[in-house]
Amino acid sequence: MNFQRAGRRRGAWIVRLGGREKAFGSNSRGLPELDSLYVPKVPNPSHWEDYTTTLVPGAVDKLVGELGKSDD
Repeated sequence: MNFQRAGRRRGAWIVRLGGREKAFGSNSRGLPELDSLYVPKVPNPSHWEDYTTTLVPGAVDKLVGELGKSDD
């Protein structure tokens, strides 16, 4: 997992695993696709600070399932 700024407006985490990869882009308030893997602190989270450090059930499977999908 590496953070890449080049070629991206706000940067993205590039996650690679077993020959599969996906870029998870920032919206300047966080990384929505990755943030959603964590338990929210508030009912309608809109910022990375609105999440705990605890993963939601199935988070790892969800992340792995996203790898290799388009990040358009």
